[in-house]
Amino acid sequence: MPQIRLGSTAFLLALLLMLMFSATGSALGGPQAHPHRPIQPDFQEGLVPVFVLGDLNEDGRVDQADRKLLAQILAAPGNHAPMAATCVAAGDLNLNSRIDREDLVRMDEWLKGEPQVEVPALTYDSRLPCAFRHPLIATRLDATPGEDVPIVFLEPGLSPGNSTVVVESGPGTVRKSSDGKGYVVRTSPSASTGDHVVLLITLPNRKYYFAYGISPFAAPSSK
Repeated sequence: MPQIRLGSTAFLLALLLMLMFSATGSALGGPQAHPHRPIQPDFQEGLVPVFVLGDLNEDGRVDQADRKLLAQILAAPGNHAPMAATCVAAGDLNLNSRIDREDLVRMDEWLKGEPQVEVPALTYDSRLPCAFRHPLIATRLDATPGEDVPIVFLEPGLSPGNSTVVVESGPGTVRKSSDGKGYVVRTSPSASTGDHVVLLITLPNRKYYFAYGISPFAAPSSK
């Protein structure tokens, strides 16, 4: 099984995701921005759309344009988000349910000497707004030992024929879904509570990390 390089920015992003598994529930306040919109009414129970952490303008990248939007939010009265910041939730880099100066510091660390984050992370949090203008996939945030975690493609044109999902670390295996709409990650029956499965998702011209945790009881999706 390939290992993630401990010094890589991508690994740091994947670690941040591991703090997300209790990040469900109703909005707790924060910047004003564009409201949520329904993504797909027939999601199977427990699936949520995920966004790119740091990608405030939802162009699939984390770069200086996102850094500029984050700085504008912090400078605006009441942290009012500019129209271009369609996913304010993506700016919560320290995952504390608000946009603050620490998020900007982390963004600067991620982009130091680089035009963009090479392999950003995918995550979900209902406590800050995101318009999901360009949703990529839907998945689960956690699983019980032996449980399947679907990776369902939402972006038109994506399929197992032009994308891959591999386990970078943790107790899981991957197969293509029988309906051709994505992949299924089988969590090992021997997985322990507190373990994490880290996935590398490769799409045309893009790569992302996603991590989910192992819990005794999988959390329901937040509506």
